Amino acid sequence: MPDHLSRGAGATNRALLWIWLGALGLGVALALWFYRDELTRIMRVMSHASPVGTVSAVLCEAAFLTIYWDLVGRLYRAAGTPVPGAALFRLLLIAGVVDRLLPTAGTSTIAVLALSGSRWGITWASTLWMMGLFTSLGLVATLLIVALSVMLLSLFDIPLPPSIHRTLLVGRWAAAAGMGLGVGFLWTPVRRRVVRKVVHWIGVLLRWWKAREPAWWKRWRARKKKRTDKRPAPIGGSWPSPGATAGPTEEDNRAAREDPACGDGRPTAGDGGTVVRSAAAPSHGPGRIWDEEERFQAFEATWARIRTHPGLWSVALIENLLLYVFRIGTLAALMSALHISLPWHHLIAGYGLVVLLVNLSALPFSLGIFEVSMAALYHWLGVPWAQAWALTLAYRGITFWLPIPLGLLAMIRRPRGSPDPRPGEYRGAGGQ
Repeated sequence: MPDHLSRGAGATNRALLWIWLGALGLGVALALWFYRDELTRIMRVMSHASPVGTVSAVLCEAAFLTIYWDLVGRLYRAAGTPVPGAALFRLLLIAGVVDRLLPTAGTSTIAVLALSGSRWGITWASTLWMMGLFTSLGLVATLLIVALSVMLLSLFDIPLPPSIHRTLLVGRWAAAAGMGLGVGFLWTPVRRRVVRKVVHWIGVLLRWWKAREPAWWKRWRARKKKRTDKRPAPIGGSWPSPGATAGPTEEDNRAAREDPACGDGRPTAGDGGTVVRSAAAPSHGPGRIWDEEERFQAFEATWARIRTHPGLWSVALIENLLLYVFRIGTLAALMSALHISLPWHHLIAGYGLVVLLVNLSALPFSLGIFEVSMAALYHWLGVPWAQAWALTLAYRGITFWLPIPLGLLAMIRRPRGSPDPRPGEYRGAGGQ
């Protein structure tokens, strides 16, 4: 077969990508042309922004990213897979870019962290539990913010359109359903059943992807493997491959001594005849890329480790609330920068309603819904239309679009050194 035929799938994917980007650019250009007068007024408002307020908004967003980084790192440590701080921050920036460019409601973040973070000991089990706890506690924090907004609406008698009252009714039922699901998930039979379903569907997706890998992805993997093979090995061993265990734990060593057929049967270089379970010859046999029972046991072991971590739930909930506090601080700083005068209870109530509308929407990152909801709500609360849109675009630019170039820089910049995890340091949660 000629070489150019093997590149057909990659060429097709690139052509479709350029067609999609071209259509998106054309749509944006047409929208800017038709609304050029309104855009001119909005830009005029933004051009008079105060530098002090703008810097304060950026500092609040930096504090938000710091809390987010600390929270994710804390959950990973509780799951038994601690990650170096700089590496985790880089992974979060990359995951944010991928999830924004490929809006898949968080699944892109899970895939990036689990696959790219495997060289630091991150596993599928720890990533899914981290995201599950982060989302669940974030839902509790969201309910508290929305409840505060409803209380402020009633206390200060803030008028709202009828559609918002219907949205609050829907949000009440959605909150009750979410709390019921959360409580039910803590019940062991329900949790085990859900985890088995999640493990099964991850395996289905991985097998589907493995059978339909595009040519460009295979070429990228081959180049990455070639670069990895060129790295000099550390003194006294070799680099752990992605997805492999960082080293044998005490349980692995004990099982290896009792069963010489465990793993690939090769002793390590150290004394004692320890047998390492090799990633090249996994225990679930050749040709299997996802053994469901093995992964389920890894999920259960990770959950058992998380449950015994002291003070995790309360600290994680406080940090989730701090995320909202800093986002409200970003909004308040931008209002100050744009010379918008609004009472504090209107500010918090409007933000809580926007959060409610965003969480009830089905679009990833609520693209479009967030912008229209925030501009319309703050205009209803007394902000002039041009200033409301300037506030919305500035807030969205700092919180949504600004991390994209940072993540692209993190993608381009290669890490200077390669991790050399000590045996048993990261993979104490039952393997990947």
